[in-house]
Amino acid sequence: MVDTFKYDWDGKEWQSFALQLIRQRHGATNVQRVPDADRGDMGLEAFTITDGCLYQCYAPLYTSQIAERTRKIRAKMNMDIGKLLRNADRVREMLGSLSVLRWILLVPQFDSKEVIKTCVTATRRVENAGLSFIADGFRVMIADQEDFVAET
Repeated sequence: MVDTFKYDWDGKEWQSFALQLIRQRHGATNVQRVPDADRGDMGLEAFTITDGCLYQCYAPLYTSQIAERTRKIRAKMNMDIGKLLRNADRVREMLGSLSVLRWILLVPQFDSKEVIKTCVTATRRVENAGLSFIADGFRVMIADQEDFVAET
């Protein structure tokens, strides 16, 4: 397969594109965007009402260096999981009765298993917090454009 993905994204441009991918995958009426203008986004760009996915989007300034890209993605994941935990009461109010099965960081490109290790650690952080809206089997995940080929 020929690589046709764009990797050098402006943050707002990536967020807009990523939200289109999410809407395409889950159906536009099944996705609730979380605006960040009023006291931040709480570590979320959107959530799905059909299958309990929380999405956060991030486009690090592009670098061809895997180690630097990985470092930035891991830092963003840790920071936004922290936001989710700190804002748990506000998130619960926003989600209502929705049970969350996935928190997914959607980036233009990830290519290191180290990010997956960070997902495992972040999953444990969330599980250990005992949040009422977190479902059994919850998992923090990483995804990129390759995971949304059908939507593009």
